[in-house]
Amino acid sequence: MKKYCQPSLLGICAPHYFLHDTVNSNRFIVMEYLNEDLTDVICQHQQPRDPVIQRLVIGMFDAMQAVHEKTGHIHRDLKPANFRLHKDKVYITDFGLVRPWYATGQHVPFLKNCPLEGTLTFASMWTHEGVSQSRRDDLEMLGYSILQLLGPDPKKDFWPALQPGLSLTELNLYYYQKKVLLLNNDKTPRYEQTINFIR
Repeated sequence: MKKYCQPSLLGICAPHYFLHDTVNSNRFIVMEYLNEDLTDVICQHQQPRDPVIQRLVIGMFDAMQAVHEKTGHIHRDLKPANFRLHKDKVYITDFGLVRPWYATGQHVPFLKNCPLEGTLTFASMWTHEGVSQSRRDDLEMLGYSILQLLGPDPKKDFWPALQPGLSLTELNLYYYQKKVLLLNNDKTPRYEQTINFIR
């Protein structure tokens, strides 16, 4: 057995990896079991939806911010299925597309004509335009993930136009996404100010 760890991710809302190995040309990895994805939690919860959403959203946001600030990486594939709930703590999973946003003492360069990577439904508008991803793209994908938890298809019948009958959470999310779309590619997000739109 080959032991493996991710010291840069441990303790910041990422599952713990114990070991990996190859048996008969089949690769496998042993990791901490996280039992519920956020969609399941919303469907099973009996309380009014908004308070539940708010608690989960703050956990999602904190996990994403920790990846940005403590590892210098962006996730690039944020979606509800990549967030798990375990013992009342939100974890972020699936780091297969993770890339550094900070290297050699500066922000990675702004590039065009980049291939679309990640999940099409949740991809940011800049990603669809072929622009290299940065922290703002993770923030935008997080917004679409929250929309998915609220019920409607991300981006459909909601963004960018305000609709009548939106809940307070949905209205706050509209302003959250509007603020995110104003960020420059290399600008440091003001995380606390941004999450206040959801609190």
